[in-house]
Amino acid sequence: MRVFRVYQGIPGFVRLYKYSVVMTERITDKARWRLRVVEFSEKYGLRATEEAFGVKKSSIYKWRKQVRDNGGRVEVLGDRSRAPVRKRKARNDQRIIEFIRGIREKHPGMGKTKIKVFLDEHCDREGIRTISESTIGRIIKLHGFYMQPKRISHFGKIKTLRYRKKLRAKGYKPKYPGDLVQLDSIIRFRDGIKSYIITAIDLVSGFAFAYGYNSLSSKSALDFFEKLEKVAPFKVSAIQTDNGSEFEKHFREHLERSKIKHFWNYPKHPQLNAKVERFNRTVQEEFVNWNSRSMFQNLELFNHNLIDWLIFYNTKRPHFSLGNIPPVKYLILNEGFSNMLWTHTQI
Repeated sequence: MRVFRVYQGIPGFVRLYKYSVVMTERITDKARWRLRVVEFSEKYGLRATEEAFGVKKSSIYKWRKQVRDNGGRVEVLGDRSRAPVRKRKARNDQRIIEFIRGIREKHPGMGKTKIKVFLDEHCDREGIRTISESTIGRIIKLHGFYMQPKRISHFGKIKTLRYRKKLRAKGYKPKYPGDLVQLDSIIRFRDGIKSYIITAIDLVSGFAFAYGYNSLSSKSALDFFEKLEKVAPFKVSAIQTDNGSEFEKHFREHLERSKIKHFWNYPKHPQLNAKVERFNRTVQEEFVNWNSRSMFQNLELFNHNLIDWLIFYNTKRPHFSLGNIPPVKYLILNEGFSNMLWTHTQI
């Protein structure tokens, strides 16, 4: 949606608007009250003002002078900052700073609590007055003693880590099926072998899908999402995933081509994907734990049985969040239907 400014093209309007916003934020309630006192005194006199507001003449004169000397600016009547002009600066022994730098370079992940133990021993040997644990933390933050791990390429070159801004689902509320589908993955170990299950669930209808893979890569995630698009009884508009590498490259490129929004969780916040995390527990308790052997020995058979279980889950199993009806019935009542009823044998 394109936004048009009503007063676009009028010289000085934008500057005046920004100034008015700043002035509105700067003028405090106390400044407005003092201005009211000054205006009242000019209209009814000092004695009436003293009785009405309980302020002294000296205060009224001072406020008048402040407004007059500052060209009528009301914000000058607010309280000024009481912070000292010359603030005290931390003075730490340079030898302590160098010791903290050295230990952080040698042990990048060591925190201030453990550094404190080594620092006390060092200061005792050198005859230096030691510092507190919180001061160590401030020194680390002030001097930027944060060491990032280096990634080396096959050619021996250091790779630079590039971070991109990721879209978050904060405040996004889905209204219709397909508005937001959460994706996640399950990892299972057996005899030193890994097997993976990628899962998905729609936040509105509770319609879920899952599929097993021998490897967890962006191609596996892409294959899973293409299968999901075939069986889902709705068009997926947005998805939400964690920051796993399987949701990068081929998977992300497909979403960009299809113009599907991709929301990412904040790191170490699995609670943001609570719906699919709960489905992961359900699919493991009700199916995977009872079919783990085929998962590692015959993945094709495992997926065939998993699809049968998903049909039961989506068409017959009661869901408490939907009023004890299955997702497909919920979709039918809301003018939807499930493609899984006739396409699951082709997946």
